[in-house]
Amino acid sequence: MRRSLQLLLEGEGYGVRAFASAAAVQADVDVMRAACLVTDYRLGDADGLSLLRGLRRIGWGGPAILMTAFASPSLAEQAQSEGFTQLFAKPFRPHLLVEAVGRAVGCQRA
Repeated sequence: MRRSLQLLLEGEGYGVRAFASAAAVQADVDVMRAACLVTDYRLGDADGLSLLRGLRRIGWGGPAILMTAFASPSLAEQAQSEGFTQLFAKPFRPHLLVEAVGRAVGCQRA
């Protein structure tokens, strides 16, 4: 899924960095330059909510989009309160993610 979304967004002209874990995102020296975060709710070593919380703690202030196969009103409320601009329930239509990323970053492309 990660590779498919990377290829989709790169095909639309976005510069994409894909990571296999939350720890890898947080360890990336260029993380503060990211224009947008697209993350799954369930990650191998954390969850998307705690990933965004950690990025906010170090001063990253960009928009964030959450994807999940476990959508619920409770998770949607939590995601919104954590600062996610959009929540996508899987499966979703890829073009909707592309549009959401475009809105989030003001259509900035690589």
